Amino acid sequence: YFTLFGNGSNALHQAALLDYRETGSLLFKKEGDYAKFNSLSAVLGVDSSLNHLDPSAFPNESPLNISNAGPMHWGWNPGYIFISVEGKADTLIDGIENYDHNFSFHVGTDEYLQSKSFSAINWVKTSPNTHTFALQLDLFDVICNALTPIDLRTEFLAHSSSLQAALTLKFGKNFKSAITPY
Repeated sequence: YFTLFGNGSNALHQAALLDYRETGSLLFKKEGDYAKFNSLSAVLGVDSSLNHLDPSAFPNESPLNISNAGPMHWGWNPGYIFISVEGKADTLIDGIENYDHNFSFHVGTDEYLQSKSFSAINWVKTSPNTHTFALQLDLFDVICNALTPIDLRTEFLAHSSSLQAALTLKFGKNFKSAITPY
């Protein structure tokens, strides 16, 4: 989940959910004058003022509505999952591809909300009335971060509980730093 702000504190987009399986690489689309946004700041997660509201009370078109949020909302722990990455890894160094080790990272709760800024945005004209600001997420860098690598053999499960705080924080910070302009 992202909340995006344009120049100043005016919300450009209240909430955007990127589900790569559902929407591909599109985070959100909005009409407006791109030239008014030479920088953007974002909140990675859902601000506490919205995070604990009834997810069925949001408008039907909102990504925060339970019908759109789906598995990105915790019923047992009121609030949204900000980042969800799941997969399988080969943790044996034997030259044989054997992806049999599951990993799951679900970052949520107010304490893991993070800010991210993008300055000097280079808008690219992609059609007569469309301009794009492309971002990329380097998942390799999330796991193999030079400063804080994650060893999937021993660090493979974090669901934002207090017992998993150190790994949740590390994964969240690595994820944030791996989002860069494309």
